[in-house]
Amino acid sequence: MKNNNWKKINALVPKLYNDPEFQQKFQLQQLKNCLKYTNLHSAFYQNYFKTNDINILDFKSLQDFNKIPITTKNQLQKNPESFLAVPKNDIIEISSTSGSTGQPLFFKYNAQDLERVMYNETSSLALANVTQNDIVVIMTTLDKRFIAGLAYYLALKNIGSKVIRCGVGAIEMQWETILNLKATAIIAVPSFILKLIEFAQKKGINLKNTSLQKAICIGESILDEHIKPNALHNMITKDLPIQLISTYASTEMSTAFTECESHQGLHVQPHLIYAEVLDEQDNPLPPGKVGELTVTPFGVETMPLIRFKTGDIVYYTDTVCACGRIGRRISPVLGRTQNRLKLKGTTIYPEAIIKILYQCSQIDNFAIVAELNLDQTDHVSIYYSTKQHTELPIDTLKNLLQSSLRVLPKIYYETSTFVDNLLQKFATRKVNKFIDLRPKSI
Repeated sequence: MKNNNWKKINALVPKLYNDPEFQQKFQLQQLKNCLKYTNLHSAFYQNYFKTNDINILDFKSLQDFNKIPITTKNQLQKNPESFLAVPKNDIIEISSTSGSTGQPLFFKYNAQDLERVMYNETSSLALANVTQNDIVVIMTTLDKRFIAGLAYYLALKNIGSKVIRCGVGAIEMQWETILNLKATAIIAVPSFILKLIEFAQKKGINLKNTSLQKAICIGESILDEHIKPNALHNMITKDLPIQLISTYASTEMSTAFTECESHQGLHVQPHLIYAEVLDEQDNPLPPGKVGELTVTPFGVETMPLIRFKTGDIVYYTDTVCACGRIGRRISPVLGRTQNRLKLKGTTIYPEAIIKILYQCSQIDNFAIVAELNLDQTDHVSIYYSTKQHTELPIDTLKNLLQSSLRVLPKIYYETSTFVDNLLQKFATRKVNKFIDLRPKSI
């Protein structure tokens, strides 16, 4: 996607968000372009189309596109080089997935793909109403093969915002930056914002009177299954009165889904990606039905993907947003297929446990650990610490978990140091309260 191309596409965005017929026609043409490009340049898709007897010229509607076989993470992990669709000499950037649900996967970019990275995040931040008047602190890593950190930086430069690269941790420096430079926005993981609040309260910083106006939240959900503020969201905003904007993205998707200021779900950017929600038989689901998010990013040259199953469980709505935009908006991630747990015959997701634990105001930190029993059933343990360093009545926590989950993991009260060390031992780039020690299958 060369510079002049994304400028042309950007000029179409207002109409794409307002004209349903135009949006459908545009997306169909982009899907045809993806099929044509991969059929010409991707060894994987050349073979995949041939093996599945796919003639790309047969696809004349969005319904026809549903007949294309899905692409899985296993296929991508087994032979990533077969997905390469540009000469190796064209590659100028290499990043990787976090590896939080398996082995990290290296993703490669040519110059046009880096332009797309910048443009995607520019469009995403525009949904969150980040402007050239903002002073933005990036509180995520810009190294460790993390493409999102680079995307934030490139996009903020493109918007014209004043950008401050603070990276992760260093809470005292973060507050020094916010207070001295009058930052108006931060890009951060929500649980790290809680640490900022705790530090400020200890140091007597007046949280009701800072320059901060909003936080772009990444890596953790701040919304519940009804697209309403969850416990983590409320824990932040009760002490720090700023607007929280939820986002969702992955390296493979090459696209961010972002809330607008109406907070009615995460907008799917129709000029950059086609998003479906599929059932377990890979059939498209209607609005409101929960299934696996499956995506086809537009304009990716180096490692393009067609109908890629993300492993994330969501639903979508296609009603007109209060902001006036049409098109699909997705829910927060309700679970991940690779994280699915079978506990005493009941299927649960770690996200359900995390939601409950965040509702317990006495809990300071926690980790959920999944292992495999000798009989090949899942064994789930919760390790938690409390703010006052006194044990939360175990029966209280048991009742909360059992009433919501109908099954009960093992529960252990530990010190804050123990829980911190446990999380650090198995840390990936992403904040992850769930530690999966079950054998991985590829």
